[in-house]
Amino acid sequence: MAAPLIHIFTATIKEGQLEGFKKYAQDHAEFAEAKHPGLLAFHQYVNEDGNKVTVVQVHPDADSMEFFMQEVVAQHGVQAYQYLEEGFESSEINGTPSDAILDGLRQYGVSFSVKPNHVGGFTRLQAV
Repeated sequence: MAAPLIHIFTATIKEGQLEGFKKYAQDHAEFAEAKHPGLLAFHQYVNEDGNKVTVVQVHPDADSMEFFMQEVVAQHGVQAYQYLEEGFESSEINGTPSDAILDGLRQYGVSFSVKPNHVGGFTRLQAV
């Protein structure tokens, strides 16, 4: 199995929007799960202060992330900006992204880092 493509980003939750964001986050996760059966993992974590969210996406490959950007983010993800400040505080891609992914992130005005060289590891989909 090739190394997965992992996108991790952190965004700021607008003041007073934590509870609304929590509802949206659950809806968005359910939408992503239903719309994108190839997505290996999708998790959202809020810090103790309730003002930052970190999102972790694990894709099997770059095609999966492209699909996510085109079909999930375009249809449902843009609603997040009711609750989140524009742009990401940080964005990191682990794995080899396609030019379309990089262009898409640039189009959103996102500053990001890329770590393309997988040097070891494994993916276990079920605990043994």
